[in-house]
Amino acid sequence: MHERADELIKKFMFDFPPVAIKFYKEKPEGVKRIEKRLPLCKFVKEAQFAEEKFYVDAKNDACFGKMSLGMIRKPPSGVAALAGIMGAGYGIYGSPMACKKLYENLPSLEPGTVNYIVFCRCGLCDFEPDLVFFFCDARQADIIMRASCYLTGDIWETRSAPVVNCAWMYAYPILSGKVNYMLTSMSQDLKVRKAYPGNLVMIAVPRQKLDEVMQALEIMPWVTLPLRKDKASIDNMQFRRRFFIKMGQLFGSDFDPHKDK
Repeated sequence: MHERADELIKKFMFDFPPVAIKFYKEKPEGVKRIEKRLPLCKFVKEAQFAEEKFYVDAKNDACFGKMSLGMIRKPPSGVAALAGIMGAGYGIYGSPMACKKLYENLPSLEPGTVNYIVFCRCGLCDFEPDLVFFFCDARQADIIMRASCYLTGDIWETRSAPVVNCAWMYAYPILSGKVNYMLTSMSQDLKVRKAYPGNLVMIAVPRQKLDEVMQALEIMPWVTLPLRKDKASIDNMQFRRRFFIKMGQLFGSDFDPHKDK
């Protein structure tokens, strides 16, 4: 990532640093393989506090993340049916068929296109990421999500499920080119593993949107005009009040967000 992006990220003062991720078909050169076996979600946390980048392969992954990234093939329908029975038994879904539907609809990358994954804290990143994960409080998430639509007007959306969140946070953003987000408190995977506090917003920004988001962070106001308390901003709001009132009249509304300024 370029130096200016690193400066912008530092302004947030994240408790959990953002992590850059790069996918490789061939083994990456100049990067060490980590000698641990963990779920992919725990490798993100490992990278947040590691002093160097590292890579993992399918043998490192102790969960189902390798399936969503095409490092192994999706299971046959019989295995999906078994997973459905387990999901219902755990109380996550109301029936095996409901849980089976999850596995039938999981997004996944083309098998064989990804064999290795490099994880790196953004502050140490010396490559162009395929994906960047942010772990934010609500205020930080508001800024990043506004940056995702500031230049294009893209509509926010979140796609996920109670389990196998790696499919929606790793594969879906790459396949769709869209920013995706979820609450850590809504992930059964993250809660069971006690990976993060439950009050965080996890945002996945794919390479297709990363430059745009960084450009927006550089030029947009991080605090919008209606929320500022300085005199110049309050005066500016009063100036714009008549336009808002006129617009409200066209829609039959008498709401006035300016009168408390």
